[in-house]
Amino acid sequence: MIQLYQHIRGRVIELIWEQDIHTMLPWRQRLTNGLRIGYLTLRDLFFDSQISLRAMSLVYTTLLSIVPLLAISLSVLKGFGYDELKPALENFLAPLGERGTQITNTIIQFVE
Repeated sequence: MIQLYQHIRGRVIELIWEQDIHTMLPWRQRLTNGLRIGYLTLRDLFFDSQISLRAMSLVYTTLLSIVPLLAISLSVLKGFGYDELKPALENFLAPLGERGTQITNTIIQFVE
């Protein structure tokens, strides 16, 4: 079974990767590019299993960038005279539970 899989994979790679795309007709170039994209997508989704790792890293990066963004935004709001920062921020971070309260206090300390 593994040998059959490796044989089929080798043939697919040979058909779509080992041909010079610049010598093909335009419609064959588009078809080959589509097959290449499909092959890479299937490989990443099912065989390499790196998609969940990439998704987790994206979530981590996003969460790390939210705190400084909120601190700067709230500093600007405070500069314009908006004094109700803590309740608004607590409502925004309410889904995080007790950790949201800790993050709110940290951001308020940064702003002050």
